[in-house]
Amino acid sequence: LHSFPTRRSSDLADALGKRDKRVLVIDNDPQCNTTAKLFPKNTSIRKSLYDIFDPGEENKTSITSFIYPTEYKNVFIIPNIEITGNLEPELIINAPESFFTLRNLLRSHAIENYAFTLIDNPPNMGTFVLCSLYSSDFVIVPVKAGSTDRDRKSTRLNSSHIPLSRMPSS
Repeated sequence: LHSFPTRRSSDLADALGKRDKRVLVIDNDPQCNTTAKLFPKNTSIRKSLYDIFDPGEENKTSITSFIYPTEYKNVFIIPNIEITGNLEPELIINAPESFFTLRNLLRSHAIENYAFTLIDNPPNMGTFVLCSLYSSDFVIVPVKAGSTDRDRKSTRLNSSHIPLSRMPSS
């Protein structure tokens, strides 16, 4: 299982699907941008990530009821809905067990049925990202290169040449 931001996860899923790899994308961001991009138009969401994280939801035994085909070849999605963000306080109250919800329900099915599982995350280090991290084998954190990054790198390089004083011996 891998964690990604929206555009990269959607594009990577599409590219892998075109190479005949079955890909499951999980929209773990309550902004639902991946769902908007990948979920088939004119299709209603019956079960979503909300139902997976909702502690009051009883019927979580069949993970396949949460998975939908997309319009992209070999790409499937567990969609999200905006009210999923309202579950965050409940996830915190039930931590750390709630952090394993996604992993416990999904892992075996994902490994057996998909070459890749990509998890789209919100742009913060909140509870939903923690749930994703507990579910993932690998995490890719994209870094946007720019003049600010070069300036920081330059500063780090210059700082590394500053001699450090030794601690006084006792």
